Amino acid sequence: MDYETFSKGIAILSACVTDFKATAEKEKLAVWYEMTKDLSDRTYLEAIKRICRNTTNIYPGTNIVGLIHEAAEQVLSNANVRPVSPLQLEDGYTDEQFQQGREKLKAIIDGLGAKFEAR
Repeated sequence: MDYETFSKGIAILSACVTDFKATAEKEKLAVWYEMTKDLSDRTYLEAIKRICRNTTNIYPGTNIVGLIHEAAEQVLSNANVRPVSPLQLEDGYTDEQFQQGREKLKAIIDGLGAKFEAR
């Protein structure tokens, strides 16, 4: 992540959290950037959004870097989990129609297999 993206995230965080003032201390921002620059732009900004949505207040002793990395871990774990939905019949199809379609599809696949074997 570059410093411009980092600054954008801090500005978003400052706008969302009432008593959070991160613009005063340049040294503090430099340390925070150094500790978070390993995150991708997307992960970092999504983490900032997550913090804004889920954190009601940031107190003077709050570890901002830890808060950002915690939210980033949640973002990354959610990105790696794909929702798995069991196969379900669409509205309007009966079990019999579904089974007929399945048999037709099997016949098509078997026909394709036979064509490749003949070559």
